[in-house]
Amino acid sequence: MSNVLITGCSSGFGAASARRFAEEGNTVFAGVRRLGDAPTIGTGEGNGTIVPLRLDVTSGDSVAKAVTRVRAEVDSLDVLVNNAAVWLTGSVEETPISEMIRVLDVNLLGAMRMVQAVLPLMRSQGGGVIVNVSSINGVVPMPHSAIYCASKFALEAMVEALVYELRGTGIRNVLIEPGVFDTGLHRRSVNIGDLGIAMAAMAAGASEGSPPLDIVVDAIVRAAFDATTPLRVPVGPDAETFVPMRASMSSDEFITVMGEFFPV
Repeated sequence: MSNVLITGCSSGFGAASARRFAEEGNTVFAGVRRLGDAPTIGTGEGNGTIVPLRLDVTSGDSVAKAVTRVRAEVDSLDVLVNNAAVWLTGSVEETPISEMIRVLDVNLLGAMRMVQAVLPLMRSQGGGVIVNVSSINGVVPMPHSAIYCASKFALEAMVEALVYELRGTGIRNVLIEPGVFDTGLHRRSVNIGDLGIAMAAMAAGASEGSPPLDIVVDAIVRAAFDATTPLRVPVGPDAETFVPMRASMSSDEFITVMGEFFPV
C-alpha cells in the first residue's frame, strides 16, 4: 500500500497509470489542471483510492500547494510519476520562441519543479521513487519535432545527473521511454506551418493501431516497485528497435539511416 503522486492525469499514460495504481490498492493523488478531468475507478475494482488534485506543473505555487496537501493527508510519499507533457510540431526556423518556452516549461521545468518539491520529503523519510515519463524522442530526435525532442533530451540529462546527486539517499530515479502510442497527445498538439501539420499527421497515423497503453503502464508500475529496474526503460516495438540502434551507431551513421524514414 503506497502513496503515489502522478502529474498529467487527465488522459493518456497519466490517467491509465492512476487507475492501475489505485486498482492495485494504492492511494493515488491524480494531478490535473481541472478537477473534473481526474480519472476514477469503479467500486470493487480494488482497495485503493484516486484523490483528484489540482496541479499545474508550470506554476511553482500550484506545485507547492499540491505537495503540501499530499503531506497533510498521508504520512509518506512513496512514488512521484512525472508524466505531464505537451507536444509541438514545426521546424526550428518557423517556431516562435514563445512556443518553445511553453513546451520546455511543461516538459522539463514542470518535472524539475515537482522534483524540487518532493525531494525534501523523500529525503526525510529515507527513500522514494521518481518515475519520469520521457520518450523515444529523448534519445532519437525527429525533424519538425525538435522542440519536443529537446525537452525530452534535457529531461533525460537532468534525471541522469540527479542519480549522482541522490546516491546514498534511498531515492531511485527511472526514465520510461515510450515509442508511439495513442495517448491523444498528438491531437492536442500545436502545429507550426505546413511541415508541422505534416509531421502531426504522420504521428497521428503512426499511433493508429499502436500497442495498448497498458504496456507503458506496466513499465511505470514495475519501475515504482522493482528496485532492479534500470535507469532507462524503452517501451514499445519502435523504442525497443531504435534506441539500441542509436547506441550502436555513430551519429553520422544513424542520421543517414533515419534520413530514409524522414524525407524532406
